[in-house]
Amino acid sequence: MRFKGAETVLNDAVLDRIDATMPPGTDVGTPDMAHIPPAVRQTAPRRRLPDERSAA
Repeated sequence: MRFKGAETVLNDAVLDRIDATMPPGTDVGTPDMAHIPPAVRQTAPRRRLPDERSAA
């Protein structure tokens, strides 16, 4: 099986433009990987004072 474009060779000018857009070694994982929800990022809303806790 052969894939179309598998033998395509990009010249240095094209590779330089790609590198300018996305530098080599840049992680391009899914967008949600970089998202840290407020509930995880901010601990204060998760922590109530001892006298405000129902088990206190």
